[in-house]
Amino acid sequence: MFKMQHTRPITTTNEFMAQNCTILPIESEKGDVFQVCMIIEDTTDVCYYQEQLREAMPKLEKSNQTDSLTQVANRRFWEERCVIEFDAAKRHEQPLSMMLFDLDKFKKINDTYGHRGGDLVLIVIAQKIKDLLRGTDVIGRYGGEEFAIIILNKPSHYAESLAQLICNETSKALIPHKQSKCADV
Repeated sequence: MFKMQHTRPITTTNEFMAQNCTILPIESEKGDVFQVCMIIEDTTDVCYYQEQLREAMPKLEKSNQTDSLTQVANRRFWEERCVIEFDAAKRHEQPLSMMLFDLDKFKKINDTYGHRGGDLVLIVIAQKIKDLLRGTDVIGRYGGEEFAIIILNKPSHYAESLAQLICNETSKALIPHKQSKCADV
């Protein structure tokens, strides 16, 4: 309301303070308003931190839904989406398929190349699978080396073909590691 410089140069780059203004009437004994009292409160810090919170919330929401290693849905979020999508498919009489699978010989990879080598395999495979899916499909890390996919609005033969494609493409994946020429998954 009033251009007043604030005293918070560290927390914000705004030139002027954010304000909360309160105007109160001062009445005479007869009830006539003859003066007003104006209180101007510097709310620059509050506005600044509210903006920081607004910016942080989408990031926090994404981190609560995403497996930090593979960057696909985490199990909790995938299971929530599974219930939602199942109910929607049932209600709209649309097909829905689910795939649950794990990576064969993954323990051997971890034992041979360590957990960092295993992590690299999970990251690469998750991305390869994600690239094969439509934007409406939901891939999640179900646990360890287990993944799950929700396939929306496609008949079962599409899901079967997709499963075969995933098997074929992931079996071709060569993942370089410093201890070998290439780790064959």
